Amino acid sequence: RPYKLPKTSIAETLGKIILKSDVESAINHYHELKANRPDEYNFVENELNNLGYQLLGIDRVKDAIEIFKLNVEEYPDAFNPYDSLGEGYMIAGEKELAIKKYAKSLELNPENTNAIIMLNRINQSKWPLLKKNSSKR
Repeated sequence: RPYKLPKTSIAETLGKIILKSDVESAINHYHELKANRPDEYNFVENELNNLGYQLLGIDRVKDAIEIFKLNVEEYPDAFNPYDSLGEGYMIAGEKELAIKKYAKSLELNPENTNAIIMLNRINQSKWPLLKKNSSKR
């Protein structure tokens, strides 16, 4: 059998575009490559997930969220993209959106312990607010 070259990392390709330009350009390029050159790039779920976490690591939270959203769009039946998007929203301080994404992740995979832990953590942080508000009655 002829040797097949390994596919190019879509995460690496998009990461370079994000750093040189912006996340919107990278997402447009992603769709273009997926439509026109699907056999040349590694379009697996964890590629986008890894890119999102790399962006979080350099404090590009909004860009990471956009990549996590793309991953959810591309893999709507996978639990991990929702879990990662939930984490992005948590870091951004968007608790309600985080709750929705963690809940969806848990719906897709009831064994997702990270989603359970994060939802419990969010609910515990809300509890003091509920107690404080209820004492005003």
